[in-house]
Amino acid sequence: MPTNSEIYSRQIRAFRLKFGREMRPEDPFFFDPESDSPSFRPDKDAHYVVARLAKLLEEAGAEPAHVYAFRKTGGLLPPDVDRLTPAERAEWEAAVAEYHRGAREEFGAGPRGPRGQAEESDRGGKRS
Repeated sequence: MPTNSEIYSRQIRAFRLKFGREMRPEDPFFFDPESDSPSFRPDKDAHYVVARLAKLLEEAGAEPAHVYAFRKTGGLLPPDVDRLTPAERAEWEAAVAEYHRGAREEFGAGPRGPRGQAEESDRGGKRS
């Protein structure tokens, strides 16, 4: 992870301010700011984490189509690792193809939930 990244630096500073110590390897990078001890953000914050990780990928020089697909799929990584299911691989490949067909702009439809699904508030429903 690039240490000169604005997101990286901001997270490290926020951790120090919140917990009064340096971040350790076992600590979550995107920690829950409401927790009294270092813990992961709740599942409802998945869109926050995906957006920040996508920004880190951009800053690290990742291929733009891969950054787009990462956002679109809600956090899937490139399928050059054999950990994706056939459905996940198809979802990834569809997102990359969509990027190459012209969907190169940033998502403008609001926050995305896990696996690229719109949050209830994006669909006109109520969030619980």
